[in-house]
Amino acid sequence: MINDKLLMFSEAQAVTASAASTDTIDLGPIDGTRRDIGVGEPLEYWVTTNATATAAGAATVNVQLQTSPDNSTWTTIASSGDLALASLIAGRRIVSQKVPQGVQRYLRVNYVVGTGPLTAGAFTAGINLDVDGNNHYPIRSRITG
Repeated sequence: MINDKLLMFSEAQAVTASAASTDTIDLGPIDGTRRDIGVGEPLEYWVTTNATATAAGAATVNVQLQTSPDNSTWTTIASSGDLALASLIAGRRIVSQKVPQGVQRYLRVNYVVGTGPLTAGAFTAGINLDVDGNNHYPIRSRITG
């Protein structure tokens, strides 16, 4: 998976309370009044945990993909649901979903902390065409040894 800086929402963003991603993606026209991002494969948005989330209680995090026509009024178009604190471990991909139809000009990720606050936690989020499976193979191949 190759990351594009212009398609990143957060890069190791520290999150202890509900917050929007540090960056938004502007899908507005580059030249003229239209921007055709093309027909083809659906894009996928993903979120990974950079630093294990901790809290005094049983906090949760809900990661939402949001869209806006004006960069100020946001609508949630996809949601991870409440992710338990125990699943927010460093190095783990916690969200990997196709970007749904109905996207407006701007996109961002919103981190909603429930029963928080978190005492630690950092996340990286972005959009890619292909997201690797990040599968671990405990047994070596019989062919390659």
